[in-house]
Amino acid sequence: MNPDSSGAPPLREEVKTLFRDRLLDAAEEVFAARGFAQTRVEDVAARAGVAVGTVYNYFSDRRALLAAVIDRRREGFSHKLREVERTSRGRPFVERLDAFVGGVLEQFDENRRFYPILAQAECSPPPDRQAGGRLSALADAYRRAERLLEGGMAEGAIPRQDAGLLAAALTGMLRGVAFRMLLNPKGAPFAADRDALVALFLRGAQRPR
Repeated sequence: MNPDSSGAPPLREEVKTLFRDRLLDAAEEVFAARGFAQTRVEDVAARAGVAVGTVYNYFSDRRALLAAVIDRRREGFSHKLREVERTSRGRPFVERLDAFVGGVLEQFDENRRFYPILAQAECSPPPDRQAGGRLSALADAYRRAERLLEGGMAEGAIPRQDAGLLAAALTGMLRGVAFRMLLNPKGAPFAADRDALVALFLRGAQRPR
């Protein structure tokens, strides 16, 4: 039987993917512990237990390595929000809102160690990524929030108003909560703020304009 006839990727490609993930895991640990400026490719290689040349077989330089780590986290963030949308579809608006806020906070908790670097990248993406390309995690969250709020208005759960402005307010609230991590990295889980954030947002969104 042809090894590729099943549609599964060749073994060599599987091994390359696993090894690349191993390098990204090591890079994330080092970047989170030392920051980008203080991290060398040699440090990542040492953490992964490989030769420096092996890292360069996969990534052209330190910036490419950091970009790959960030892209993997962004994709994980977007995947979580897609899953939240799927599982909450058809439920009342307030329940969908609660699920959205909960999904974002869970991602903040899961990325607690790496969040300072991720937040910096969201604020100042490299020049070659500022136009086009994959949406940043925050931009993706904003667009999903806007659709969610438009649905809430269509249901009559909140007054009709500027959905874009409300989406900006909601994602801004969530980002503000996450900013506390930079001030208190060992603080309580973000999920503890879920109910309070939903209630606070609804009080503002439901006020007549």
